[in-house]
Amino acid sequence: MTGKSSKIKAVKVEGRYSRWIRKYTESIHDPKIVSLTDRQYRVWDIVLLIAGKSPDGTLPPIQDIACDLRCTVVEAQAVIDELIMKGLLDIVRRAGESITVRPHNWDQRQFKSDTSTERVRAHRNRHETFHETERNVSASDSVSVESVSVYHGSKNSTVITREDAASFDEVPL
Repeated sequence: MTGKSSKIKAVKVEGRYSRWIRKYTESIHDPKIVSLTDRQYRVWDIVLLIAGKSPDGTLPPIQDIACDLRCTVVEAQAVIDELIMKGLLDIVRRAGESITVRPHNWDQRQFKSDTSTERVRAHRNRHETFHETERNVSASDSVSVESVSVYHGSKNSTVITREDAASFDEVPL
């Protein structure tokens, strides 16, 4: 790149943003990953994305995998078999369903995360700012505020009063 920043935008799929997967930095040192050929690594990366489309990480039928890999069904089956032999994919039986394949340790690596709603609520609770003053004042009332308590995060402080402010040459900021 030539000094320009590239931005990745989420793609809307069927009225919602596309799903995402976790990818861990320690994988660059994982013996299973290091042993892959360039072709196998590219397929492994795509297989993770394919698994991410499923709620439980299981892969779709081999025809769909071949389509996503842009290869024949025979080529897709061969590379999936290679990834199984390397220990990167597990053969699993879905409850009451057929046998399928999914990435090794999928549940531990791709655990259900919190929703953005919960994350935003927690953030706001940590950073709320409350200005406590007397309300219930009509527009025609004259108001003299003695002091105002301010709560910001976990710090409590008292704003200076009008009388205190009069004793300063400048109001400290």
